[in-house]
Amino acid sequence: MPKGSRRGFSFAVVSSLLTAALLGSTVSRAEPRRLTVEDVVRISLATYPRLAAARSRAEAAHLLKKSAGGRLLPLLNATEEFQHYDSAFDVGFGAQTFRARDQDTNTVVVSAAQPVLGLLRRSEDYKAQARTADAADAGVRVAEANAREALEVEYLRMFEANTMEQIAHASEAELAEEVTVTEARVKAGALTQADLLRVKVAQANARQQAIAARTQAIVSRADLLSAIGLSPSDAEVEFVEPTSLLVSTPVKVASSEAALLEARPEVERAQRTAEAARHQARSRMFGLLPEVDLEAAYARVDGQVFAPKDSAFVGVRAAWPFWEWGASYHAQVAAVAEAEAAEHDLETERRQVLVEVTSRRAELDAAAGAVELADETIKSAEEAYRVTDVQVRAGAATVTDLLDSQAALTQARLNLARARYQQAIARVELERAAASSERSR
Repeated sequence: MPKGSRRGFSFAVVSSLLTAALLGSTVSRAEPRRLTVEDVVRISLATYPRLAAARSRAEAAHLLKKSAGGRLLPLLNATEEFQHYDSAFDVGFGAQTFRARDQDTNTVVVSAAQPVLGLLRRSEDYKAQARTADAADAGVRVAEANAREALEVEYLRMFEANTMEQIAHASEAELAEEVTVTEARVKAGALTQADLLRVKVAQANARQQAIAARTQAIVSRADLLSAIGLSPSDAEVEFVEPTSLLVSTPVKVASSEAALLEARPEVERAQRTAEAARHQARSRMFGLLPEVDLEAAYARVDGQVFAPKDSAFVGVRAAWPFWEWGASYHAQVAAVAEAEAAEHDLETERRQVLVEVTSRRAELDAAAGAVELADETIKSAEEAYRVTDVQVRAGAATVTDLLDSQAALTQARLNLARARYQQAIARVELERAAASSERSR
């Protein structure tokens, strides 16, 4: 093959490969990304900024716990002080003079101090911070459970809106057919122009319902896309129907109130917060006592004749600010009041959890009953619409009767769809309230 031909062949091959790669990447980008409700929850829990902030606060609380624990250990300190004077200092005794201090002096001190009586206050501070860290961990679980519930409910609402839109479009299609039939009968003189207008109005109402449902679906979709860190207008994501949430499985609820309270992270958070407040109040009480520390130090002094070069000591240091105008006392009383408030908050949280579980259970039972009733009603509505349609065509019923039966059928379909999704939402909320499933944990 000639050299020029080889170059032309190589260029053609490279161009073909690049074109194929570009087409392949375009096709791959065009393919929608399918996400299930489990994917949405997993991605959001891992990337949502509010949850990341809660985890960072919990990490900070644990670091403060370590900081408080370090204050229980001996304090080691090293200092060095170099001084250059304007002149040396000589001391005279008659005709004799002695150098008492050089022009340059240097003092090095290494000391250690161990709190003794102060350990009572410091140990309570450590316990208070440890309970605060536990409360922060429980707060992370609370935030995750709340986010999981909100995402699952929003996911269900999006598909509920999609279903409502489909029902409205189906109703619109049925009415469009009725418009065609009614127009023909108006031309034949069997019906009036008013009958035709009533059918067209009903068709427009169905179209309006579809628009409203579509708007709700777009809003829910935007919320979900934002929760997983994507643009709310991203059109490349396809959400899969939440079949796992629509299954009518019983929710396991603990039989005892103690088990219900133990399962909820909100109660644990309130309990740890109350314990931290109690330890803080005890710390304030011990803070009213004097500080007693054991001390030991080594010092080396250069440049001063009357000071020994090397010296060391051990001793006890006591300090007690016994009169500070009641500042420490009132701080201790305030800490006791805060502990009492935390106890009241804990009791409030316990009562709220029990009420929430009871109400969520009642809502789920009501939703299940609504599904059964709607399922029975829709069969009657379908039969009523079929019979009325036949009667209208036979001239035994009016267009108003047909529109009433069609409206009843549409409402029955909407009620059934709404009841099914409300049942799924009620189940998600009960699982969250009872902390009874793996999703809620």
